[in-house]
Amino acid sequence: MTQHTPGPWTVQHLTKGLGGHRGYADWQVYVIRSRQNVALAEVGHIDRYESERIPANARLIAQAPAMWEVLHDLTALYAASPGCDPHFVIKARAVLAACDGSTT
Repeated sequence: MTQHTPGPWTVQHLTKGLGGHRGYADWQVYVIRSRQNVALAEVGHIDRYESERIPANARLIAQAPAMWEVLHDLTALYAASPGCDPHFVIKARAVLAACDGSTT
């Protein structure tokens, strides 16, 4: 399975200064870009529903590589700790596997 594009990813506000998207001032569009400035995802372009959440969703998506790395490292550290809760480790490994496109 091919791995995700390495981070860091950044957020570009496409409609900044343009008065919004399709004539709606509250409808903003963002693009998530790789470190090579390749567009990876567009957030907010299709639907205006819950438009107030679009900037937060874009920021969250852009942090995905960093969150994956932290979850990976914390899971390994926690799994090796005395008294760790195996349910946490199982859940964390399932999330990591889903991100990698595999099963647990």
